[in-house]
Amino acid sequence: LVTVLIILYNSLIYLLFPVLGYLGEKWTRYKVIMTGVTIIVISYAINVLLVTVLIILDVHAERMKTTIEYLCLVTLILALFGFGLCVANIIQFGTDQLPFAPSQHLAAFAHWSVCVFVFGQAVPPLLVLIDFKILQYAVHCL
Repeated sequence: LVTVLIILYNSLIYLLFPVLGYLGEKWTRYKVIMTGVTIIVISYAINVLLVTVLIILDVHAERMKTTIEYLCLVTLILALFGFGLCVANIIQFGTDQLPFAPSQHLAAFAHWSVCVFVFGQAVPPLLVLIDFKILQYAVHCL
């Protein structure tokens, strides 16, 4: 199930690229990128608050628990949209900032950006796995 969700998540980002790139052309890229970053920060902040409420209050009512979980899903979808806004426009924005750069530098910038995005998507699941193993060890030691 997790693998399917990751595939859907990545597919949605790349399917939204033409639309989000067009938005960057009509609006300025800087505004689109800053809007995307703002959406990401706000949605993750709301998500953290919802998960904290879920953990601290130890919600036993299934209806309330399900509602909070759906709200978390909505905030993650908003974060996906914000991430798509950033990723679809960041390479063009970066190359616009290098007007007299040779083509080798522009290609290097594009390759570096793609590498960073791929690596950035691979690291968080690894960190979650490491944190889970540390938590398991700490609970086992108690």
